[in-house]
Amino acid sequence: MVDIEMSAEELVNVPPEGIIDLLLIRRRLLQDQLPYMIQGLEETRDQMQNAYDTLKPKYLKKMDEINRFRMERDEAHSEAKELRIKVEKLQEDLAKTGQMKSLDPRWKKDKLLSELDSIDDRIQTSALDHVEERKLLEERRRLIRRNDDWLEERKQANPELASYVQARRDMSRLYQSGNKAHQDMIQTLEKSVSSRKTFNQTRKDLRDSKTQLEAAGRLMAESDQAISYWTRRKEEGIGEIEPNPMLKEPKFHIHNLGEKAQRIRDGNISSAGKRRNKRNRKKAEEVEEE
Repeated sequence: MVDIEMSAEELVNVPPEGIIDLLLIRRRLLQDQLPYMIQGLEETRDQMQNAYDTLKPKYLKKMDEINRFRMERDEAHSEAKELRIKVEKLQEDLAKTGQMKSLDPRWKKDKLLSELDSIDDRIQTSALDHVEERKLLEERRRLIRRNDDWLEERKQANPELASYVQARRDMSRLYQSGNKAHQDMIQTLEKSVSSRKTFNQTRKDLRDSKTQLEAAGRLMAESDQAISYWTRRKEEGIGEIEPNPMLKEPKFHIHNLGEKAQRIRDGNISSAGKRRNKRNRKKAEEVEEE
């Protein structure tokens, strides 16, 4: 019999028969402890499942609300962008006929459409935090107010430009609608930070508890076979042995325990050595990159 508690240096000097004794002892201890471990894991899983089931409906409702605001924002801004392109085309056509110039000599200085275009691109293509987004949205609201004032002037002075004026008005309305949906989405996100964090952590804990329970179940399922296997090893040694023919699906069996040891004696690298070399190469590569 060997001591079950020993250092790595002591373990290296233990003969194969001693290692088998040690593994047999650990397997028997594990078999005795597993039912209690599984019971505790089942209780943990059930607690996590109850917490998850309680939190999930509120989480899904909040996410539906956030996604609804996001869809409203995206649809409104998408339609507004299409209208902006239409407005730009109408403005070009009016400019070619001279109507814009004759009706308003300052129209060439009107950069509102290009500024709206620039803001749209920055919102869609840049990684912005909530503070930066608010600044851009406030800037867009200011431009839209400018647009509304411009529209009122055009409506009174140039009734024949009804189509152009109406398109700009619709564009302004859609941008305002999208901005409101975006603000509602941001507010809902900020108010639900804590509850969403709790739900995500609970979901992770539930997943982890199920994984641990499944692993314990696999150990329990193979426990009898593992004990039987190491008992055979104690009697028959570390050479080649075939699985028990009475077992249809062996869950635990190693044909030859001495094969890898012989390969190492022949100068090959062990599996642990290969993993260590791989880690060392990775560390060396990281140092070179720095």
